[in-house]
Amino acid sequence: MIEAIKKPLSEAVIERIELQKIIYAEVTPPGAMGNAGGIIIYILQSETNEIICYETNIHDDEGTYLAAEKLLLQYHDIKNINQENDNLYFNYYYAGVGNHVFINKKANLSILNDHFIYNTSAFKFQIFSSCRGVFNSLIEQLELIDIAKTSFTKRISPEWIFTLEVDEIFVFGSNLEGFHGGGAAATARRWGAVWGQGTGLQGKTYAIPTMHGGVETIKPYVDDFLSFAKSNTDLKFLVTEIGCGIAGFKAEEIAPLFKSAIEENIENIYLPMSFCNLLIKDTPSN
Repeated sequence: MIEAIKKPLSEAVIERIELQKIIYAEVTPPGAMGNAGGIIIYILQSETNEIICYETNIHDDEGTYLAAEKLLLQYHDIKNINQENDNLYFNYYYAGVGNHVFINKKANLSILNDHFIYNTSAFKFQIFSSCRGVFNSLIEQLELIDIAKTSFTKRISPEWIFTLEVDEIFVFGSNLEGFHGGGAAATARRWGAVWGQGTGLQGKTYAIPTMHGGVETIKPYVDDFLSFAKSNTDLKFLVTEIGCGIAGFKAEEIAPLFKSAIEENIENIYLPMSFCNLLIKDTPSN
């Protein structure tokens, strides 16, 4: 097991840091508990097989603290965590009482007693959170994510849907005009899709418009659907590959719109295999 080499963080070091090489980092504002006003950044030095833990504190070096904070938050909006504007390289976790944690999306971390182990093909490196409270918060979140992922793999929409059970709803991509003329929309008409109604529940179907713009214009309708599903737990929603037929989108573009179905473990939503595989791959794990 290889321990990290601790070094002071400086503005000169920050200028040389490549974000994708950061394995683990914490940002704690002044006044917060834990590492109050502090920053820690673990970076793997692959050429020397060492892991460096850089540290700074706003009370000791305000300039370095602010530069490091900007570096870590430049792609990240704390108000909209884990949305499409997520950090390019990190999964973000709010670890309570002001502590913000960033873990490299490609890092293979395991848990050992009071710290993480960063595993490479040849070495194991120790990663310590700033305090036990932060570590415990992270463990709790990671375990919940794993539970949701395990549960979600059991909720896959059939590739071909020919019949519906009494409590099942066929979720399809539509257009705002409700012209259900082709693809899954045409199939939906056999279960009550209403010609001229482009959104929402109709018979044993639920329409999500996908033909009126880009992904950002589809998102509000997906959000409405997710809220509707959470409010109607007596129904089981079988989602088709909405937007991936006539509308011309790829699964990689549409699947992230359903991310909260996994994160919130919405048990009555069943997604197509293509969406599920993409979402599970992009969901952080311990």
